Amino acid sequence: MHRKVFVVALLMLATFSLSMLYTAYNEDFDARIAEYVERIAELEAKHVDASSVVDKLNEAVKAFEQGDHARAGLILSEVDTMIADLEEGSQQAYLLHTASKAASVAVLALIPLLVYTLLPRAYIYLWFKTRRKWVVREY
Repeated sequence: MHRKVFVVALLMLATFSLSMLYTAYNEDFDARIAEYVERIAELEAKHVDASSVVDKLNEAVKAFEQGDHARAGLILSEVDTMIADLEEGSQQAYLLHTASKAASVAVLALIPLLVYTLLPRAYIYLWFKTRRKWVVREY
C-alpha cells in the first residue's frame, strides 16, 4: 500500500515538474516572440519592409504550435538574423524616406510661385505672338 502511494506521489511530482518546465519554455518562447514583434514594429515605423520577417515569424509560431520546438528555434534564429540585418539599414532607409517626403513638399510649395511668375509672362508672350501682324493706324 505504501509503495503504491509512493509511486503515485512520484508520478505526480514528475508530471508537475514537466508541466512547470513546459510552462517556462512556453513563456520563454512567448517573450522572444514579443521582443521580435516590438523590433519589427520599430522597423516598420521607420518605413522598412519587414514582411518577409513577419512571414518567417508566423512560420515559427505555427511550428511551435504543432510541437516542432527544434524547428521553431531554428526559424527564430533566422528571424533574429534577418531583423539584425534590417536594423543595420533602417537608419538609411528612414533618412531616404524623409528626404523624399521633404523633396515632394518642396516641389509642391514651388508650384504656386512658378505659376505666379511664369503664367503672366506666357500670357504676354502668346498675346504679342498672336497680334504681331496687326497694323496700328492713326486716326
